Amino acid sequence: MSFFAIDASTALIAVLVFLVIFYFFRKPTNVPPGPRGLPILGCLPNLAYYVYRTGCKEPFRLFDYIAKDYGNVFSMHVATKLIVVVNDYESVREAFRNPHLNDRPKVHMIPESEAGVLLACGHSWNRQRRFTLSTFRDFGIGKSRFQDQISTETEQVIKELTKYQTNPVDPHRILTIAVSNIICSVVFGQRFEYCDERFQELLRNLDASIEASASGGLLHFVPLVAHFFPTFKRTTIQTTARLVHFVNEIVNEHRNNFDCENFKDYIDVFLNEINMNNTSENEGSIISLSEENLIHSVVQLFVAGSETTVTTLRWCFLYMIAYPDIQSRVQDEIDSVVGRKSFPKVNDKLPFTEATIMEVQRIASIVPLGVPHIAATDTTLRGYFIPKGTMIMPNLWAIHHNKDKWDEPEKFKPERFLDSNGDLCHQTEYVPFSTGRRACLGENLAKMELFVFFTHLLHQFSFWKSDESPPITFESTIAATNAPLPFKLIVTKR
Repeated sequence: MSFFAIDASTALIAVLVFLVIFYFFRKPTNVPPGPRGLPILGCLPNLAYYVYRTGCKEPFRLFDYIAKDYGNVFSMHVATKLIVVVNDYESVREAFRNPHLNDRPKVHMIPESEAGVLLACGHSWNRQRRFTLSTFRDFGIGKSRFQDQISTETEQVIKELTKYQTNPVDPHRILTIAVSNIICSVVFGQRFEYCDERFQELLRNLDASIEASASGGLLHFVPLVAHFFPTFKRTTIQTTARLVHFVNEIVNEHRNNFDCENFKDYIDVFLNEINMNNTSENEGSIISLSEENLIHSVVQLFVAGSETTVTTLRWCFLYMIAYPDIQSRVQDEIDSVVGRKSFPKVNDKLPFTEATIMEVQRIASIVPLGVPHIAATDTTLRGYFIPKGTMIMPNLWAIHHNKDKWDEPEKFKPERFLDSNGDLCHQTEYVPFSTGRRACLGENLAKMELFVFFTHLLHQFSFWKSDESPPITFESTIAATNAPLPFKLIVTKR
């Protein structure tokens, strides 16, 4: 018995020694520098130390601090996953132009996580991306003729906000309903009345899915987490399944009422492509444009498209009540160019107004760490070796707050996007939709939504801080997006 105990202890020590040696010698040479970390845990203790040292809990701020110690391109292990964080524009641009760094990591919390245009890789992603962009263009997304569909929802928001005059209102829910309805018009071919029970079911499922996405953060991409947090995994699977079921029902309705002479929406066009490619010689297209990819693409477009736009609009109105002088300048420009009798249009020249929206996107950095990429094969970045399977994470927040590029980046100054003549000017390091071929697919739609909602609401209303509200804060919640803390505002009709 004694001999067995000694033998077991020796074996345990040998295993631990092996793990330590394996960890310290497994790291390939010439990978980006970074904190060493511990076996199994990786750099989780290091991150805890940086939280203690800086008092900062937001990952994007922590990565910015770490970059000061190791450089703008650094690596670390989160559990057993090698991650390279990129904190400057030039490196992000090089990374996302590299065809070997265009894949997406597997989301270990979600079944079929490689399905759908946002998470697909390789040929499947290329095919779905081209199809989605082409379909969006055909439906006029990003063009002036699509404004009417957005304006329909802004009119509903105006009606809803009018009910709250002189009473504090949190705009979050109203904006979520309106933006989600715009996506419905694109993918389902119809908008819903706000009280429609089926629409409310969709919104409940969207809320649950966004909450589940926010809870996991990077942990969604780390394989070990799925084993250590079975309850969290089960919840994520359930919320995703409800959305998939909802979309599947609508796809079945489209299939039953399919008219090859009249395509009403994204689903109709996708189903037509599936039918056209349903031959043996087009087997590659069948894999890319399958019904599974259709359903997951629709789910992803809803989750990504609604949350980012709504969060940006919430920041817009928070900054307007914090800076009433800027709000007045925006309204004066709108009144001068458009007048009081008609609503602004996307082709109206409103440079200060557009600069204000852009400055909100810069300073708030709605998706501060972008969407991670993964190395499809061994490659290089900025002279460093990037092994196959390495996750690449862009710190867009750090790019937008780089003191070498932006004068006083912590201050809200729309003028930074205007030239000496007062015209809008493009800033290279302004990348709210990321960059490269995997930049946001819905960029044109999002830009139009932001412009129309922002200008129409400021044309009709002024927004003020409620006397009963706590002091204005620009602190954010650690969620799927960099979202402001809940706030209420006072709406007065102009």
